[in-house]
Amino acid sequence: METNEKQKPSYAKAFEEFRKLGNVNKIYAEVFDQVDKSYLEHVRHVISVGPGPGINDLTFLKKLTPNLVHFTAIETNDSCLNELKDNVKKFLSSDVVVEVHQTKGQVWEGPKSKADLVLLFQVLYFFDESERMKLYKKCFNEWLSPDGKLFILHNKDKHETVNTYFLNDIYRETAKKLQLESFKIKQELIELGYVIEKVYNFEYFQDLKVLNDYVVAFIMINAEPPYENEEIVRKTLKKLINEGNKGYSSGDLFSVIKNNQSA
Repeated sequence: METNEKQKPSYAKAFEEFRKLGNVNKIYAEVFDQVDKSYLEHVRHVISVGPGPGINDLTFLKKLTPNLVHFTAIETNDSCLNELKDNVKKFLSSDVVVEVHQTKGQVWEGPKSKADLVLLFQVLYFFDESERMKLYKKCFNEWLSPDGKLFILHNKDKHETVNTYFLNDIYRETAKKLQLESFKIKQELIELGYVIEKVYNFEYFQDLKVLNDYVVAFIMINAEPPYENEEIVRKTLKKLINEGNKGYSSGDLFSVIKNNQSA
């Protein structure tokens, strides 16, 4: 795919195809099954920040929040919004009140009523450190009820894992900004006085030999600074494959609560 001659795929489509490489949605669903079903049975209102098409967030809620009555989604990407709205109808009961706000989590004014749970699934890559610190505080001081929980799903890279994240391997090789890793997020939360209550780990491999246009597009979409052309990405992937890179990914799903001394 020559990016200057062919139409670029939407973020939603590139994201979907990238996830297929390692059957990622299935992996996440299996991680969600590890959460005790009683842990979130009290949850009635959930805020999801940056759910994209919503498959993972909604799968989580369908499995673990039987008493859900109110779902609020904050999503800014045009290509994801229609899929998100369709998936809400597939996953949630028609009795659930649904709000979808097309805006960034950094500027959203917040809910009209307190929530019991906030989901940050693979979204904190899009927040810089200052924005993340503000977001954590907003979650616990403004958005959540006093006993509310924050659930984060995020990839690892160099810490708490047996191998590095293959997407960061690509970015390291091409001198791009590395994707934020889970370890850093936990450090920030602990620094603010929050408690990491439960942790569920996952790992999987994504087939780097599948160099289709969508996969290359997803890698390019997330690169900072941007790639000049896609051939750099293709050559880098081939180089990593020849060096034995198996497309390793790992991460964790973890819950966060507030204690009396938190910021």
